[in-house]
Amino acid sequence: MVWFVLILLISLVIPAGSGEYKLLTPRQAGGKIITYQQNDIPPGTIQFRSMICQRNLLGLERETPFGPAIRKNGIPITLAIQADTIRILALKIEFQTEDPDDPTTTGNGNFDLRSLDQFVEEEGHDFDPAPHNTSYFSSHLEALHNYWWFVSDKTLNLEWDIYPQEETLSFRLPNPISYYGSETSWGMDSIVVRLERFFKDAVKLADTLAPEINFSDYQSVILFHAGSDQQNNIAFINDTPFDLWTGFIRLAEPVCVDSNGAGWTDIPDGLIVPETVSQDNRVGVLNAVLAHEFGHQLGLVDLYNTYNFQTAVGDFSLMDNNGLSVSIIFEDDGPFVTGVLPVYPDAWSRAYLGFSAVREIADGQNVVISAAEQYYHDDEIVKVPISEMEYFLIENRQRYADFDYIHYDPSIPNAIIADSTTGVILGPGWAYYDNNELYKVLTGEYDRLLPGDGVLIWHVDETVAYMDYVGEGGNNFLQNTLQWDPNRRFVSVVEADGIVDLGDYNYFSGYGTDDDFFKIGNNTDFTPSTNPDTRSNLGADTHISITGITETDTLMYCDISIGWNQDGFPVMGFPDLGNNCDGLLVLDIDSDGQNEILTGVGKFLIAVNPDGSPVMDTSSGLLIPGFDGDSLIYVLPVFAILDTNITGNLIAGD
Repeated sequence: MVWFVLILLISLVIPAGSGEYKLLTPRQAGGKIITYQQNDIPPGTIQFRSMICQRNLLGLERETPFGPAIRKNGIPITLAIQADTIRILALKIEFQTEDPDDPTTTGNGNFDLRSLDQFVEEEGHDFDPAPHNTSYFSSHLEALHNYWWFVSDKTLNLEWDIYPQEETLSFRLPNPISYYGSETSWGMDSIVVRLERFFKDAVKLADTLAPEINFSDYQSVILFHAGSDQQNNIAFINDTPFDLWTGFIRLAEPVCVDSNGAGWTDIPDGLIVPETVSQDNRVGVLNAVLAHEFGHQLGLVDLYNTYNFQTAVGDFSLMDNNGLSVSIIFEDDGPFVTGVLPVYPDAWSRAYLGFSAVREIADGQNVVISAAEQYYHDDEIVKVPISEMEYFLIENRQRYADFDYIHYDPSIPNAIIADSTTGVILGPGWAYYDNNELYKVLTGEYDRLLPGDGVLIWHVDETVAYMDYVGEGGNNFLQNTLQWDPNRRFVSVVEADGIVDLGDYNYFSGYGTDDDFFKIGNNTDFTPSTNPDTRSNLGADTHISITGITETDTLMYCDISIGWNQDGFPVMGFPDLGNNCDGLLVLDIDSDGQNEILTGVGKFLIAVNPDGSPVMDTSSGLLIPGFDGDSLIYVLPVFAILDTNITGNLIAGD
């Protein structure tokens, strides 16, 4: 039995009924080379998806636009251990008071400033309790800092200012919530247009009423607004269709504000977050959703399916469903509370943000993988390449990785630390007694609520990022549509039991289990002949074997090998290469005593030398724009373009 207690940061320890906490799930070259059929994607239901910040706030460099970071501010990631600081401007935004109350929105347009006692008496719980004042939001930003500080291996520091600074004051817009939440106000149903208008109106109002704000001092803007949000609105219980959507928004045109006499500053993006996520008889806290949306500020993408809101990687990543599928019961007869502990970022997300260095290994014995929750930096993620754009990432996830408390007796190992004044949960931790005095310690054990622990293997296919499922001329990464195709996702979990539960359209079976981890007692080998196997997303045999995975611990080991590995291969080509011409043709085209390799797709004939280089320099390639305005060019070994599509076998003759 695991015992659990909620600890106020300054005052006493509060026992939580029987102390048992439970895991619950609320629902037991021209850009035309890669194409996709929109009708292959089942119908979706989500009307809004968060956007992705295009500003490189962490100063990262990557070999490919959507791959692991290799340098930060010019320093190799393995050496870049100095902390970055991002400054946040948080604005408290209210609306016109609803009199009488508008049943289509949550709340009355104003922040909940009830006393704590009144809140508890009327709501029956004390999670994210009123009053929702400056101290309350400051505690949530402290929790946000704690999260990103720990998961970044202590390399990302957050600082913040909140306006208005007075506890109970806020910036009040001249419109009710429904003005921004209803299409009737605009004659259109564009959610993005309405959210943009809300964001701009709020920022301009703050600029007018608080001229002392120097907007140029901040890299991030968060709007905390009165009421709840659309994501937590359950229509069949108490429908509030005009609640605002929570998310990160990138403005079509930046909002220009005065920076306290220091010139004009453009605000290009920001977060929209409600004061509470509790509504419709459900209890939640802001911690998980705030951490998730700030991930978009840093440049992360959603890893759930933004087309239908279905989980794609489960509770193994912050950027899936915010970890909201994992809930805690603090008392036997109490509510289950969602969003308490944002789960750890997955291996790709940490690598992409430069939080963990990536070791690329094609052949190695006793390869060590240290727990993500500890601070080894160099040993947390192993990359096994399939091709330049596709690879496996290996990581070690542990629910309990902080053993300092073992040295204290008595100690409280499983604690959630909360602020004694605001009641806001600040993060996971433990406590101990020394000379009859209780000491509280925050830790980075944000994976405490995982369904198990051990090695997770991720399958990453960066090619998906360059596709355009929406068909608007962009790419899936910037449009946040990476996980729409269940058969070829940008990031997927290699489920160790060989049963694909996550991201399947045909059925829903939860958010991950202990069976998904590789370890002794589950599955210890991942090879071309195991289930699951190491084939690429296009079905090719990668000849990759990851074997001998050890028992679960903060340090785990495995062996890695790639059979038939040939320098220069694999070679970037076209999707479905060779399908219509029955495979490959080997031929000495230029009579130099070495065979070249030919194949084709559509009207294109492809030919490469034994070292993988193109037989002919036809200047054919795939042009990919990067975030920095530069472009990457991937050479495609086109040998000839025919008048008609290739059908049947390739045949050579004199």
